[in-house]
Amino acid sequence: MIIKPVKFIDGLTSATTGNSHALNVPSGKMTVEVSFTEGAATTCNALTIDIEGSLTGTSWFALASHTLTSGERTAKAAMFHVVDKPVLYIRGNITTLTKTGVNNVTVSAWLVAK
Repeated sequence: MIIKPVKFIDGLTSATTGNSHALNVPSGKMTVEVSFTEGAATTCNALTIDIEGSLTGTSWFALASHTLTSGERTAKAAMFHVVDKPVLYIRGNITTLTKTGVNNVTVSAWLVAK
């Protein structure tokens, strides 16, 4: 059964933890798509997204971490996978977001699970 896509990072502009989301059924196979926009005259220099999981929604544990490559930053998008780590709750954590310029880099991420 494929779980409906969840937008678990929604327009964040700094290194911070996103909201948690219940998956309703345990899932150990997840695909994550990250994208971002840059304000005028602003460039994203580094972006790292951590995926955290929980069985209870209270205690959180690292499932995966992805640092966008130069090519992914040029494309303003990346996709990666988390396997063999079944959880009931997920959340995203922007651990690194650096930029040049005065405007924001705005990050969003979607997850689909099976």
